[in-house]
Amino acid sequence: MKRIPLLLSLWVTLPLLGGQVENLPRLTVGSGVGSEVYTNVTVTSVTATHIYFSHSLGLGSARLKDLEPDMQTHFHYDPAKARLTPGAGIGEHVTLDS
Repeated sequence: MKRIPLLLSLWVTLPLLGGQVENLPRLTVGSGVGSEVYTNVTVTSVTATHIYFSHSLGLGSARLKDLEPDMQTHFHYDPAKARLTPGAGIGEHVTLDS
């Protein structure tokens, strides 16, 4: 059980040591009635299919395909690449400034 807090702290702090982070005032995931709105978002990692972040109430992740279209473009979401990425969400990171 001690590994979970350690892994969560590494998940948030490792990008701060050498990777890119991006701050957003809000991030909307989904659309319509079931959408989630996160505030004070700090993006810690982006893969071909997912975004990982901290927010005002804790930690979160979302599929890029569930973001608003402008955020999909911002994070370089490519549905064709996402379909071809086995085990997406682990390992293959996209730099936030590309």
